[in-house]
Amino acid sequence: KRFELLDRTEITTGNLINRALVFSDHTQFYKDSVDTNSFVGWQQLYHEIYKGYYNKASITSIDSIKSNIAQQKANDIVPILIVDLEYNQLKDSALVDSLIIDDNGVFKDNLQRTESPYQKHRIVSFAPASNIIYKTDYTFLVSKAFFFTNQASYPTTVEIDFGDGQGFKAVNWETTYNVTYNNVASKTLTIKIDYGNGEITTQSNLKTSTKCADCLTWTLANIPDEFSSIAGTVPASVSHVSGSATINYYIKSNGTVGNTDFLDKPFILVEGLDFEDTECVVPHKNGGIGWCSLWGQGGEDAFEKAPDLLNDLLVQGYDIIMIDYKDGSTYIERNAFALIEFLNYINNNRNAGPSVIVGTSMGGLVSHYSLSV
Repeated sequence: KRFELLDRTEITTGNLINRALVFSDHTQFYKDSVDTNSFVGWQQLYHEIYKGYYNKASITSIDSIKSNIAQQKANDIVPILIVDLEYNQLKDSALVDSLIIDDNGVFKDNLQRTESPYQKHRIVSFAPASNIIYKTDYTFLVSKAFFFTNQASYPTTVEIDFGDGQGFKAVNWETTYNVTYNNVASKTLTIKIDYGNGEITTQSNLKTSTKCADCLTWTLANIPDEFSSIAGTVPASVSHVSGSATINYYIKSNGTVGNTDFLDKPFILVEGLDFEDTECVVPHKNGGIGWCSLWGQGGEDAFEKAPDLLNDLLVQGYDIIMIDYKDGSTYIERNAFALIEFLNYINNNRNAGPSVIVGTSMGGLVSHYSLSV
């Protein structure tokens, strides 16, 4: 609410980035900078810019982008994401120079000022919709559906070096490109866009990872006793967030394998923030964390000592349950209401005894919200 009373006619882009909670270093992606992003970083950057808009209907939401990406990746196609957006930002000296006034925490215009309190920045960044490289053959899509801009027109030329040793290639909109890599080592992709007044260059990474292979081998030999999914919807009584989310749950029972009736002592672990997309098909794993991660597989240092704890809990009679978000970066409230549905399910249908709930990082917030509701 601090920025809502400012005169928006001087916020010429319709976006005041100060309204967003900014974690990214935007200066790396100013138009004249050449820096390297990733799929995770691109999503964070875009989300922050999105939050700065007064009229959210004028820009595609991150939820819609994720949905469109999922449709393409279901057909083994990786979209190329490009953002070229201008926004306004309050000058660092806006308060000191009395260009705006702080009225008990609410910013207002100083009608006597002689200069604008705002500066304009232009962010240019791109990334393939994938965090890691785990195979040698990819199909990339270049489409205006994944180009987000408030420029007056689209670039006249776009060139991409896919990091396959073939150099830059002129690309066209609504076209797929098959790329073959010699290995699954990390790759740097570079894009050049030109509106007819000079090239703009920016880069992105595909990082090498053994998570897929390691987790796939282990999971096939260690399938949980039970697994399924459950969805929850944020009720209308929650005014600031809407929508729904789905979570997967995996159960290792302390009793008879496949026992579907009784959970004596549920030990429920709720995963933390998971920005990663599901890069490869590994059973019981959404994004970067899954059932295999919980048992120390896939190179997740945070769970290195977890197997000892979990095996000890099994000996003590606990049922090990993991909550794995379908979307680990959506609103906390959405995943929290899905967790509520799961808790209601085991309490009402599975004769669950008293539950122990452990949330890692953001999982603690999700769990706390669920229990408070």
